[in-house]
Amino acid sequence: MPYSYDVKIDFYNDWIQHLKRSLISLGYEPPESPKEISFQYFNFLRRIVPPIPRKVLLSREFTFRNDMREGLELIIEKVEKGIDLGPHLSSNIFDVEYNDDLLNDWGIYHLHLGTKIRKKDGLIERTGPLLFVRFDNQFAYFINIMNHGSWTNQDMVRIIHKNWPSSIKSFRLKEISGVHPRLTNKDIYKLRRGGANSVIEIEDGVVYAP
Repeated sequence: MPYSYDVKIDFYNDWIQHLKRSLISLGYEPPESPKEISFQYFNFLRRIVPPIPRKVLLSREFTFRNDMREGLELIIEKVEKGIDLGPHLSSNIFDVEYNDDLLNDWGIYHLHLGTKIRKKDGLIERTGPLLFVRFDNQFAYFINIMNHGSWTNQDMVRIIHKNWPSSIKSFRLKEISGVHPRLTNKDIYKLRRGGANSVIEIEDGVVYAP
């Protein structure tokens, strides 16, 4: 007589439990909602930089003060060797619900240029000027060093376009010839606060959108 089995497989629940355990192992308290667990996990993944060796590319506009040299060289060494950049990230990395609008829009990270680790949280010492950079699996595109709070500065997209246009070609709207009126950085800030994307014209006939 053949045997019969009643086997129930719930891949979705297994996946959610895996994400939940992953969040716990990272030191986070996961929410109850399966949807929120997924959101928090992938939001966290989005905000970390995979530690793989990359070639550093500096934009033609890149400048820095001499007192930033040591911190900058430390980051370059870590990038080239594939060392974890987590300590240089925002302190908001501990909040899995936090949305980094600049990162979400353009894939641009900001890194602190300190050289010493803080004992209280394991992060590098905080700095006012920040390194703004994009990553892919081969390169680290060092855009420039700008002041803290430059989250809506359109010059970053402009610099990427002038130096490495192929790296953001998926963001370009070739079918649109212009934006009238052109958005200011303050306009972009207001749109983000309202949960809306912005379309920016960085030069005549060159339009990008997240």
